[in-house]
Amino acid sequence: MESEQRDLLAVELSLTARLSEAARQGELFPGAAVVLDSSAGFRDTPSAEQDPARSKSLLDSVILAVTSSSVKRAPDQHLLRSMSLPYQREMALLRHVFASAQPGSAAATAEAIDDFGRELGEAGSWAKFAGGSKAAALLAAMSGGPPTVRSDEVAQPGKSVRGTRGSVLEIGTYIGNSALRLAATLPGVHVTTLELDPVLVAIARSLIAFAGLAACVDVWTGHSKLLIPRLSKVVASGHSSVRPCFNAVFMDRWGSQYDEDLALIQQHGLLQESGGVLVADNVLSTAAASFLWQVARPGELTSGQGESHQADGAKDGGHQNLNSVQFVSQMMVVQEVADTSEEDWMSVSVSLTRRGTNCTADVELPSELAELQAASERLRERVVTTGGREVARSEMPAFLIRTKAVLTQFGIFPSG
Repeated sequence: MESEQRDLLAVELSLTARLSEAARQGELFPGAAVVLDSSAGFRDTPSAEQDPARSKSLLDSVILAVTSSSVKRAPDQHLLRSMSLPYQREMALLRHVFASAQPGSAAATAEAIDDFGRELGEAGSWAKFAGGSKAAALLAAMSGGPPTVRSDEVAQPGKSVRGTRGSVLEIGTYIGNSALRLAATLPGVHVTTLELDPVLVAIARSLIAFAGLAACVDVWTGHSKLLIPRLSKVVASGHSSVRPCFNAVFMDRWGSQYDEDLALIQQHGLLQESGGVLVADNVLSTAAASFLWQVARPGELTSGQGESHQADGAKDGGHQNLNSVQFVSQMMVVQEVADTSEEDWMSVSVSLTRRGTNCTADVELPSELAELQAASERLRERVVTTGGREVARSEMPAFLIRTKAVLTQFGIFPSG
């Protein structure tokens, strides 16, 4: 959105006001109007810290509006069939969390989200957020990346801690589930998360505020291709080093677009060059072929001095690439929270020293992977349109089988 690209709060306020009016006219789910009205207030974290009573009043009004809406608590078959209004599923999740978790408890909020996801699975639907083994894998990977406070230091949301604060960039907020888990698990770390959809931004801000983590998470509205360049300027303004960066990046949208995000991140120096953590979800189910070829293909590396070395960790599932930043990577098998029988892959990469300009050129993407990349993008274009859930349900199982076969053919697969 232009509001984040040019830092125009007035534009965001105007947009959310129009969406709020649409909600009041019955075009969105009951309670959505108050969630949208409160979005800018949750965005203005400094003001909230200066006036905690106002912040509490804002959250209380959202909780009341959402919990008093007419939707049932459990997402049973009848409710799923009746979910015809936009964002009805996401608002049902918000109501479930508000009705069953303790405000200010990130752990209770995360458990309520997982509980809703399991109920979706039992009702034959899909939870579009990383819970269960996906959440565990993400948090395990990130715990080895950004700096955290020592055990003898107590970190409170929004309070500064001794030493350098770590920072995480997430691309693809959805309802804020991963962002709040990261902020809760990594004390002293600040999370910046990007989401294209302004309604989902409002829902995420409400959920994060409910968990007591509003001061630890910034939710930006807009497309990553517009916001990543903007981020480089924002991070630079508060950073003393020559190359401002994030300690870790989590990609959580459609895999065929990860290579574009990675290119921008590298162009603007936003990932820590040595020891930065790069985690990408859904790399199997959405066929992140081009991205995986860059960060996780097996083979040899050529150093700046022209010496050839076998990629460290290749024998145990770890790989490196020949891109402008070298990575050592590992693929992990994870399951959806709504269906533990459904397999997906998550890639975890660690950045190494930037290579010299005289290194061997990148290896061209093989035609089979290029075809898989194109097929993934065509599928994405159909899934995100009206009726996309039916497309996903009918076509993605076969697509997943094809993706696994092609990636395995090129040595990209989980170890063990």
